[in-house]
Amino acid sequence: MPLSKDVELDQLARMAAGYSGADVEGLCREAGLNALRRDMDAGEVTLGDFREALDKIKPSITTDMDTWYQNFSKRSRRERAAVPQAIA
Repeated sequence: MPLSKDVELDQLARMAAGYSGADVEGLCREAGLNALRRDMDAGEVTLGDFREALDKIKPSITTDMDTWYQNFSKRSRRERAAVPQAIA
């Protein structure tokens, strides 16, 4: 189902901070269902549908998890940089 003109993807991404890919999928599905609950013939999903979905679908990524992944990424980059490149 297409998005209405009031839905800006940048804004939606900011609103979904802390949501995993699976969380975002659930959020989009719930927003689509909200549109259909509002009007069975709804031709688009509105920002209001997403706001309603955000009230129901909560993020699964905690602050601690996010910090762990960021630190892991930094460690991985440092370790890769320390490994000598193979001669081709």
